[in-house]
Amino acid sequence: MKTDSIFYCIFKDFPNIFFELINNLPETSNTYTFSSVEIKQTSFIFSPCCNCLPNSKQDFPYL
Repeated sequence: MKTDSIFYCIFKDFPNIFFELINNLPETSNTYTFSSVEIKQTSFIFSPCCNCLPNSKQDFPYL
């Protein structure tokens, strides 16, 4: 996690802030988890990436 590490740390510790910023309910953060995702293409990394938790009713991740 070399890029955007400050945002990753903030969203990892306070995920509800991310959802407030995108005008979504902060409670939505209970159904997601934040991570750093690497795509194999000469190392292209999405950071932070907000992934849906298993068995959640959310349809898609946020990048």
